[in-house]
Amino acid sequence: MNTPSFAKKIDSAENRELARFLIVGGASVATDLLGYFLLSLYIDYNVAKGISFCLGSIVAYVLNNIWTFKVTKFTHVNVMKFSLLYITTFLFNVAINALVFLAFEIKFLAFLFATGVSAVLNYVGLKYWVFKK
Repeated sequence: MNTPSFAKKIDSAENRELARFLIVGGASVATDLLGYFLLSLYIDYNVAKGISFCLGSIVAYVLNNIWTFKVTKFTHVNVMKFSLLYITTFLFNVAINALVFLAFEIKFLAFLFATGVSAVLNYVGLKYWVFKK
């Protein structure tokens, strides 16, 4: 059965958007990870995680706006929604990082769990709330 060309275009556009989100996410996670491990050499791991998450969020904001969701007009509403979303996922990220670290005492495992939850929440929030078309 042939897929209608309209459905192919939607599927293709969705796939490109998701691929871009994942690439941006990779850049954000790399920023977060590098910041986390470097900062945790000098300061408490919870504080380091909070700062590194903020650094990764800045990368995510800029690249998702420009490239993933192709926002041509920045509005105060989108900035506020983005900020609320990332504050919420920041709290989840730090809490999950702390809980997993306390349970297993493995920084990388804590980082992975915290990042995974944040990534899912961020994609859903960005696609269906912040940049809802």
